[in-house]
Amino acid sequence: MEPYIADFLFNKKIPKLIRYSVLAVIVGFVVFICFYFGLGSYSLIGKIICCAVGVLMIILGAFVARKIHKN
Repeated sequence: MEPYIADFLFNKKIPKLIRYSVLAVIVGFVVFICFYFGLGSYSLIGKIICCAVGVLMIILGAFVARKIHKN
């Protein structure tokens, strides 16, 4: 499924607003899940790992948005 999403996000025929919206939904969902499980975790290491993955997803989303903007 990932190649289809990548092809969709970097397709020049699709308007940028739609591509940004799809990217925001995907990244937002993953970040929400990471922070939700991180805050609900009883272990300190689980909280750190989940929050780190959430922050990395935000950075990755910004990187992909930048590539969409250049496209």
